[in-house]
Amino acid sequence: MRLLETNLVALGHATTANLTVDGRFTGATYAAVRRWQRATHQPVTGRLELGSVVFQPGRLRVADLAVKAGGRTPGDAVVSGTSTTVVVLLAIPVTDTHLVHLHDAVTVTMPGGETVPGRVTELSTVATAPTETDLGRGNQLPSVPATVTLGRQIAAAGLDQAPVEVQVATASAANVLAVPITALVALAGGGYGLYLLDGGRRLVGVEPGLFADTLVEVRGDLREGATVEVPAA
Repeated sequence: MRLLETNLVALGHATTANLTVDGRFTGATYAAVRRWQRATHQPVTGRLELGSVVFQPGRLRVADLAVKAGGRTPGDAVVSGTSTTVVVLLAIPVTDTHLVHLHDAVTVTMPGGETVPGRVTELSTVATAPTETDLGRGNQLPSVPATVTLGRQIAAAGLDQAPVEVQVATASAANVLAVPITALVALAGGGYGLYLLDGGRRLVGVEPGLFADTLVEVRGDLREGATVEVPAA
């Protein structure tokens, strides 16, 4: 009864000012049921037969309706739905499963270019064979299903089955020096260097480290804030 009263208020057929949600069928409950029946084109009786209303344990995103308003129920499923939480479904090739772990933080690039933080919330332990769609795209390896939950759900508002890009950080480094990747110069004797512009132009050898987007970690004879030469694009 409490669930019924809660939903009558949530659907706008009553307010907490005229209906106390206390699990008791009162005159106010009776009046709210009649308003709901009238709004949904049912016989207005103020009564509910046992089993005529079904409650979900939480919010539901309606994916498909088996019947139309005013139609007869088919005798089985009336509605199908999914969670209201927006997720990204991944198919990780078996050769790359060592790169992804449960609870890993990832970055999701949305169709419009916006980047959104996410986290791997489900990771299967069973690989599946490639589908016809996968084969058509040239993906012939089995894959492992994974689910990424977006950190900002509002970023995916209005999207449904949209293609996105997921970036997984396989290593990280803190308090390092980084320069644009295009600043690296291949040395004749092997390795890499940078041209420093500190009152002149001199070449110093560096050891590259981790790469991230357009930057690369470097170690060598240079300091924070130094100006390096970057070729024009």
